[in-house]
Amino acid sequence: MYNQSRMRYALAAGLWAASYSLPANAESVYLRGGVGAAHAVGGYQQDELSFGVNAFAAAEFRLAPELAASAKLMGLSLTPGDDSDDPSVASPDGASLYGGALSLVLYPGVNLGDVPTLNGPSSGLWLAAGGGAALTGGVGRPLFDASVGWDVYWPASSFGLGPFVNLLHVFQSNDAVRPEDANVLSLGVSGRFGVGPIEAAGDRDGDRIADPECVSHRLDHPESTDLRHPG
Repeated sequence: MYNQSRMRYALAAGLWAASYSLPANAESVYLRGGVGAAHAVGGYQQDELSFGVNAFAAAEFRLAPELAASAKLMGLSLTPGDDSDDPSVASPDGASLYGGALSLVLYPGVNLGDVPTLNGPSSGLWLAAGGGAALTGGVGRPLFDASVGWDVYWPASSFGLGPFVNLLHVFQSNDAVRPEDANVLSLGVSGRFGVGPIEAAGDRDGDRIADPECVSHRLDHPESTDLRHPG
């Protein structure tokens, strides 16, 4: 049995330490948040728990144009469902979870050619997977967290909004009365906002978007390092 207070402090300290252990030359920092409808899938939880809400907030540290490391905090609440088929077991009065995870986030639509402009595609797929820990029912449990989503970048590439699907797998102790792991599927909307600092290569007017003549110069002269003043 875990102590709730100690678990919270350990989780917060772990996320803080992980964020400061990332390379200092990460290209950019983004904040992502989302909220969605959630429901347990599989096991007794699917019937004995009903719909609920899943919300999260994360900081993404860009490691490469298509890859980021993420520190994520999450909260989940499910309402009660049907009564248990086993009369010897009391049905859960809903369920809640509060925890965090460290993940890798992949943006397969971004490539090295997008780096000079910081624009990238107008929309794109993102994939995230990682592990962490959470408090549920007053007990600490390890978890696996995976998401897939689609961002539409508008009005600028520093802001994205779109749908996501999330699968949360919570590992149960083998000595529990019902040792089945819990799986929760969520469908919702997330947004991502760039907080920099970012300076677009080839941006001479300070709008964080590369000027057309600078982009043309980069394409015609890939060996050049003078991207802000090609003339």
